[in-house]
Amino acid sequence: MRLEGSPETGYTSRLSGETVKKENARSLEARLRRTLARRGYALAKSRVRDPLALEFGKYYISDAWTRLRVFEGSSIESVAQWVAKMERRPQNGEAIET
Repeated sequence: MRLEGSPETGYTSRLSGETVKKENARSLEARLRRTLARRGYALAKSRVRDPLALEFGKYYISDAWTRLRVFEGSSIESVAQWVAKMERRPQNGEAIET
């Protein structure tokens, strides 16, 4: 899913059809980075700048210690869905629900 539009009108998400402001996409990315860091993961965005390249605009989630990729998404919304579905790792002394 890509965001289309102009900064004046906002961006339209192909997945939900909702208009998202540029600031909201940035704040979503920042929130996801913080959430993943608390859970022991790191969020990275592809540095490829060629729109025709296969890696353009992709996001990667990797384990913070081993740096092994655990997820590859084509948009920040797909990363948000993955984070919402992932199970929370139990903290010290916290009971695991079954």
